[in-house]
Amino acid sequence: MDGIVPEVHYTGYVARKPDPAETERLAAELDLGDTPLVVVSVGGGHIGRDLLRGAMAASPILQQIHPHRLAVFTGPYVEEDEFARLQAQTEAFPHITVKRFTKRFLAYLDLARLSVSLGGYNTTMNLLATNTFGLMYPFLQNREQNMRARRIEEKGGLKVITEDDLGAERLAALMREGLDRTAAPLNLNLDGADNSARILEGVHAAM
Repeated sequence: MDGIVPEVHYTGYVARKPDPAETERLAAELDLGDTPLVVVSVGGGHIGRDLLRGAMAASPILQQIHPHRLAVFTGPYVEEDEFARLQAQTEAFPHITVKRFTKRFLAYLDLARLSVSLGGYNTTMNLLATNTFGLMYPFLQNREQNMRARRIEEKGGLKVITEDDLGAERLAALMREGLDRTAAPLNLNLDGADNSARILEGVHAAM
């Protein structure tokens, strides 16, 4: 066993890239014009109720000074009563839509001027793949989320928000600032899936 030296390869991050054609179709469907789109998401919906409520309360305040469209995705596992409550709020605010999920989430982010989200791996990679600026609320019980979000914040890719930022007035102000910001390109390798396949093919060919 001492003579066996395992090969180590860097694959890059596994991240799906946006499809320009799909983004274009969604843009035509939403008919945004010059109105900026803000996307709010909380992954599966097991957690993140406070973020959803905060964004829903902040958006009408922001709308008065910075017109926008708000697309909220609660996740498929959000409680029925919570989903119904959030949907009921949209009756008074036609610029807000609430859905459980969408198969076109990447296209929504590609169109968005701003993302407001938790800090899960998939959402983070989606932000990086679309180069969309985000307000990110890491789940503090997951140490990795906070570390990753803080590191990206240092490089200008997003702004980390905390529980203290979820009040309606405060979050509206942060969203307004975020709409005027552009994510700094981090130039990360996001081709992890293709690279992994290529590396495995090379290892197999060398056997």
